[in-house]
Amino acid sequence: MRELRFRAWHILAHKYLKGSTQDVFKWKEENQLILIEQFSGILDCKGKEVYEGDVLRETIEHDMGDENLYCVVKWFQPTCSFVAMSYADTVTDWEDSEDSKEEYPTPLTPEDCKRLTVCGNEHQNPDWFTKD
Repeated sequence: MRELRFRAWHILAHKYLKGSTQDVFKWKEENQLILIEQFSGILDCKGKEVYEGDVLRETIEHDMGDENLYCVVKWFQPTCSFVAMSYADTVTDWEDSEDSKEEYPTPLTPEDCKRLTVCGNEHQNPDWFTKD
């Protein structure tokens, strides 16, 4: 069983608060304006912990040069799993979708993360997920 760990993004201060999981929930009880993000239990290709809200990069090598693809880690309630969602996926209303389960985002696995690198988060790098 994976260890449950959390981190907190302070909405007004625009930074992560340092503290234990107990601290995170204490801050929430104190009505601080925080977003709680859970550790996925998965490490990226460099051994860094992958949390909900992290931006992951995959570099695809082509003959004409490298291409970077970005996705954000989200908790996906319909499948009760963490998924890596592209911008298009993050704006889809999956909760109300009539789509079949085969079209849901694929759960993020440790095998996937062997080719992915945590390169930021959706709070400090929101421009990676804005529509051009």
